[in-house]
Amino acid sequence: MQEVLHNTSYLNIKEINLLLRDYVMKFGYEEIDYTNFASDLYDVRFDLSRSRIMDINIKKFKDDFFISSGFEVTDGWMNICDVRTVISKSKNFTLTPCEINLILGLAEHDGEGKIDVNHFQGLFKETVMKMFTIEARRRKAQLVQLGTFRANHVTMPQYLDLDLFTVFREFDENDKGFLEPLEYIQCLTSFAPLGLNESEIMTLALSADVDGTARIDYQEFMKYFKDSLFWVKFNNELQAMYDEECAYTGLGSGNIGMSA
Repeated sequence: MQEVLHNTSYLNIKEINLLLRDYVMKFGYEEIDYTNFASDLYDVRFDLSRSRIMDINIKKFKDDFFISSGFEVTDGWMNICDVRTVISKSKNFTLTPCEINLILGLAEHDGEGKIDVNHFQGLFKETVMKMFTIEARRRKAQLVQLGTFRANHVTMPQYLDLDLFTVFREFDENDKGFLEPLEYIQCLTSFAPLGLNESEIMTLALSADVDGTARIDYQEFMKYFKDSLFWVKFNNELQAMYDEECAYTGLGSGNIGMSA
């Protein structure tokens, strides 16, 4: 159970720890009854939302949060995997791996797996407050539940899986069976039918590097590529609708839900 939860990209570390704690208390370590998992997850998320952990901590976010993390920073550049680790293991935030990748996709990259951490520190705080506060999450959920934003509203590029797979194979010159992140990014950039912007490409590349080894098993990830692409498009377009609503009402992102 623990391994399954830790291998998903849609749960944050606090949710996982609370779920495991509750299950151990109920069932012990031997056999866990997960038939009510959806309800259990709802309860955990409700409790976390009520605590407003991230809303409180992001307002106290320190300018040296990443630089003082203990990971190597060279001339203001930090390995993107290290940045991802710092965020995911922090007790101050309740971001899922998918959400972290979405934020990292907005960072300034050097093309060698590093980001400008000084620029990213301000960007991180701004993005969390804009996209992931309790009120922002609540209002976006309302837009979906009320049918104002629907899944079929998402604009998905039209392409053939075989054509995309062929591009991946062409970049895998030595038939290694995997691509390095930079090669993967070049693939997505060169495949015109996708028509992705830079942040979408980076987010997908980070999502594809599931275990953080900088080796992307593109053959395996092809099974999940379309779902990952839809998730990125869905979130970006939903956020755009939310931002437009914020601008129309004259309220900042993260506050509009209070007036709904």
